Parts: sequence; C-alpha cells; structure tokens
Amino acid sequence: MEVFWVFLIGGGILALSLYAHHRRKMNAIADGHATDRDKVFFRQQHRFTTGVASIAEVAAALDMNVLTERKVSVDKTSEAHAIIFRNGGMGAFAPFVSVLERNGTEGDKFRYNYQIESSQTTSSGGDDVISANIILTQVEKAFLRLDSSTEVERIAVKYKTKTKWF
Repeated sequence: MEVFWVFLIGGGILALSLYAHHRRKMNAIADGHATDRDKVFFRQQHRFTTGVASIAEVAAALDMNVLTERKVSVDKTSEAHAIIFRNGGMGAFAPFVSVLERNGTEGDKFRYNYQIESSQTTSSGGDDVISANIILTQVEKAFLRLDSSTEVERIAVKYKTKTKWF
C-alpha cells in the first residue's frame, strides 16, 4: 500500500511540473516573447538574408527587457561580427550559448547565421528550450523591425556524440 502512495505522489509531482512548464511556454507565446514552434529548431541553423548591413544594428534592435527577464546576457565580439547570447540556466537546466554572426553576402543582401553552440543543451523541452525559443524570436523580430523583407532559411545541423563506454 505504501508503494501505491509513493507512485501516486510522484505522479502528482510530475504532472504539476509538466503543467508548470507548459504554462511558462504558453505565457511566453501569449506575451509575444516566443513563437510556437517545434523543438527541432533547437538543432537547426537559422540563416537570415537581409538588407541589414551591421551586427550593431541588430544588437540595437533587440528587446533587451525580454532577454534580461530570462537572464540572458548579450555580448558583441570585439570585431563586431557576432552577438553571443548566454543563458544562465535556471535550476537544473543546463546553461547554453548561442551565436548570431554575420556570414558574407548574397548579391546586395547580407547573410547572418544563428545557432545554439553549446554541446550541453538538449531538446528535452525544458526551460532551456523556452529560453532558446525566446532568443530566436527576439532575433527574428529585430531583423524584421530593421528590414521587413528579411528571409530565413532553416538548415539541419548534424551532431556527433561519443559514449564514454567505448
């Protein structure tokens, strides 16, 4: 009988944590801070083609209030070719790093790549995915504020992992 109560309480705690995560995600979407998207975005490179010439313009167009609220720090590289986003991690969730960098030109347009760089991240659906979604949404909005004809291409990124057993 005691095992029954342990499973019942454990199941209740699990259900409450899943519900709380779902509410955080839906609140971020309802507030316009994030977009409802499949978790696959976490393992994609996002290539922006736009008329925006400088990474400094993109950095200035970011909504820093939204990013600060999620404990995301934003740094430009010394050469000003990239913006580095660092999520401090929340609770048990791993911190991650994502990078937006200028990557050449295409005709009279400029190309920028955004990708989550840290190997510590997972696409499990935790708060790290919500934060990554918020960062990507803010990057998209910044580009669209500066150039409404910005195009986005999504490219699957292949990751290799090694087990420690072999």
